Amino acid sequence: MLEVKNLSKFYIKKKIWGKDQEVRALDGVSFNVKKGECLGIVGESGCGKSTLAKTLLGIEKETSGVATIEGKSRQQLGDKEWHKKIQMVFQDPYSSLNPRLKAIELIAAPLMINEGLSLKDAKGSALKMLQKVGLRAEMAERYPHMLSGGQRQRIGLARALMLRPSILICDEPVSALDVSIQAQVLNLLMDLQDEFELTLLFISHDLHVIKHIGHSILVMYLGKVAEFGERDTLINLPLHPYTQALLGTIPGLDGKKHPPLQGELPSPLNPPPGCTFHKRCPKAQKSCEINIPPPTIKSGRIVACDLITSQ
Repeated sequence: MLEVKNLSKFYIKKKIWGKDQEVRALDGVSFNVKKGECLGIVGESGCGKSTLAKTLLGIEKETSGVATIEGKSRQQLGDKEWHKKIQMVFQDPYSSLNPRLKAIELIAAPLMINEGLSLKDAKGSALKMLQKVGLRAEMAERYPHMLSGGQRQRIGLARALMLRPSILICDEPVSALDVSIQAQVLNLLMDLQDEFELTLLFISHDLHVIKHIGHSILVMYLGKVAEFGERDTLINLPLHPYTQALLGTIPGLDGKKHPPLQGELPSPLNPPPGCTFHKRCPKAQKSCEINIPPPTIKSGRIVACDLITSQ
């Protein structure tokens, strides 16, 4: 359904004095997702997860590389058709909704903008979608500030589904919600995935959530792919030291003990040479300070670590 090849997104930080600095928010990211499956994307804040989502959606323009949906790129499909196929549910259910619009207007907006329908013509479809995400019809006339966080996120989900997309990107959609509400939204999302035959890209820092909802996992570190493969393979037998460290932050997730993650994520303005993880890696050797490890197939997954791929 979705194939990403060497996708990169570089930003230039302008400086009054000295040379401008280049920020490699995404640096040669490649992966694929099968139709109807869920890819969990994990990593620390600043690793490039949200930049990846925005670049796939078209909010940010890629510096290089290409993404294709069913074999066709955004350039081949055109922006309008691309956005019909891929939609997004944002992290903050309040800031992503226009506070001046009622719930029914927010949900109907995609049809009004993309199909040229009036609110009157789009209202019936919007009401049906409102009910599909578990909200009562009387909530249609409420403004975002009159709804709870879970209800607002359901509005965002309903809005994203109005164009019947093939792919739905969820950028930490439950992290801002209470724990009791998180489970409700996740279960709803899984039900809607089955009903609409959605392919999901689920961004999260919570590996418990990814284990519950994901079919495969993409581990990112400083804009690069550290490890990519099937969910059970990565959780039960993680190869990359960074994947192991992430699992070490949640004792008992795979029934094993891993070295905990040490230190802080380096600045993307000044990343370490060689393997960007080597300064925090408990297994690092001298060669790690020099060599940039290419993603390599090893034990049924893709991993970027010279220490692993040389074994």
